[in-house]
Amino acid sequence: MSDQSDRFDLLRSMAEASPLAMAVSEGPSHVLRYVNPAFCRLYGRSPGELLGRPFADACPDEELAAARTLLDRVFETGAAEISADLSRAGPDRDTAFWSYAAWPLLDHEGVFTQVTDTTERHQAAEARQGELQAANQQLLLAALREDERSEKLLIADRAKDDFLAMLAHELRNPLAPVLFANEILARRVAGDPSLERQCALIDRQVRHMGRLLDDLLEASRLTRGVITLRRAPTDFAALVGTAVTAAGAVFELRRQEVSYVEPPEPLCVDGDATRLEQVVTNILSNASKYTEPGGKIRITLQAEPDEAVLRVADTGIGIAPELLPRIFDLFTQGERSLDRSQGGLGIGLTLVRSLVTLHGGTVEARSEGPGRGSELTVRLPLLKDVTPPPPAKTLAPANETRRNTGPLAVSRPLVLVVDDNRDGADTLVELGTDWGYEMRAVYDGLSAVDAARELSPRIIVMDIGLPGIDGYEAARRIRGEPALAGVRLVAFTGYGSREDRQRTRDAGFDYHLIKPVDPEELERLLGDLSRAPAP
Repeated sequence: MSDQSDRFDLLRSMAEASPLAMAVSEGPSHVLRYVNPAFCRLYGRSPGELLGRPFADACPDEELAAARTLLDRVFETGAAEISADLSRAGPDRDTAFWSYAAWPLLDHEGVFTQVTDTTERHQAAEARQGELQAANQQLLLAALREDERSEKLLIADRAKDDFLAMLAHELRNPLAPVLFANEILARRVAGDPSLERQCALIDRQVRHMGRLLDDLLEASRLTRGVITLRRAPTDFAALVGTAVTAAGAVFELRRQEVSYVEPPEPLCVDGDATRLEQVVTNILSNASKYTEPGGKIRITLQAEPDEAVLRVADTGIGIAPELLPRIFDLFTQGERSLDRSQGGLGIGLTLVRSLVTLHGGTVEARSEGPGRGSELTVRLPLLKDVTPPPPAKTLAPANETRRNTGPLAVSRPLVLVVDDNRDGADTLVELGTDWGYEMRAVYDGLSAVDAARELSPRIIVMDIGLPGIDGYEAARRIRGEPALAGVRLVAFTGYGSREDRQRTRDAGFDYHLIKPVDPEELERLLGDLSRAPAP
């Protein structure tokens, strides 16, 4: 047997045993000269039905054109080709997939063709595609659920903020008459040390409750990122000095020894004076709160290169090492006694850090451990070659403390009080009468407009949340009366955000007071408005 014959027999044996469908065709009509068993099985024909017939006769209609085109090109060009996958109905009517690979024979008179069933590969690919689509759908559904959850959280967060604002308003409303009633009692019991102490206690606790409400709302605004600063050149030294003086009564009450080392000259920073005052007040309050009676508090303010540096050191309870890294986190507190007589909500230092950061500064806490005191350091960028403006000499804006400078220029001017909380309205009327004013009270918005037209008051102190029409609408109607052009409108409300203040300004109010207001502050404001010329 020749070598060529041996090789032919070997190739034939391999083709006979191969699971791949193989065929040899010759001539331009591609007449089949050889088919292996796998080819016969693939097309469901016997060798006798296939041999001597054109390749195309074996092909189902779906494959016919593609197979003929492929074999023609290979036969004409002498270049091997592989077809793309083709689909057709299989023996069980399910879709089957096939592909061709064709090579020219050495004599270029024929073509060797291999047909591969790719159905399983396609099914596997389709299964993977289905799995990917299912996974993508799951991811999409998860994303949609997350979006829905985020939307619900956003709605819940807004609802929480609205609730907190309403809660603060509802809690501030009863605090105002308590504070006013206590002021009236304090005037009545003057000279009785025991009753004076009780009145002083009520005053302190009501003010403390007001500060807690303020801190709670500020924390909500900070977490939402809605606090904005109204920055201007500000004398930080003057601001700190004022805050130290204002805190003197608290230090004195707790018998704490306080020293203040102030700088020799103004320290000008680019800041929001109201927010910076809040920072300093919270730090001083924190130092007093955590220092036992008889302890020492040292306050220093100085200029360091490019910075104004405020340090408040105390000999109080100190800060545990494990708490120190978290002392500025929201609702973080050290261990306190069960009575919590000087407790808070764990919000004050969070406000301090957030507000200082908004000003481009830093705040740091230091302590050598429990019982060894602590020190807070605030650093703010200094403005160089800038002189802070002098204090304004205009009428006191809401919540600013000013001294009463003399007797009323108008004898018993009429003040109209409008509040649906009758206890609040009536106690303010009684207190204002003690101050020497002619006072009247009504309890809803429409009555306020009618009373203003009838009485022509000099000053109207009005709540915002009124039945009938609210305080905003009542103020707009009053401002629309030419005969009432000279009336001074004071919003007296539990709503105190900047948005609320802007709304009162837009409605025509001259001042915005937040309940519970210091009776002395209200008395000073009424005196200023009474002495001021009508606009």
